[in-house]
Amino acid sequence: MAIGFSEFSRVLKSLDVAGQVKELPESAPTAAAAAGQLGCEAGAIANSLIFNADGDPLLVMTSGRGSRSAGSAPPVTPRRSRP
Repeated sequence: MAIGFSEFSRVLKSLDVAGQVKELPESAPTAAAAAGQLGCEAGAIANSLIFNADGDPLLVMTSGRGSRSAGSAPPVTPRRSRP
């Protein structure tokens, strides 16, 4: 399910997440492209990859400094919190 920029910003604010969300004026298919638009180094950009892990979403976040793929993610043992 995709949500828009405004909704994403609202959700983060409701969760008391510090910082500012910026919408880029142009597409940024790489961390280097995003960094160029923001005037920062690629390492300051977070890349996120979402995988289907046996029906559950698995979020992997990495620094924009290097490239990542599904094959480079370390093995993960799922841990579920219980209410």
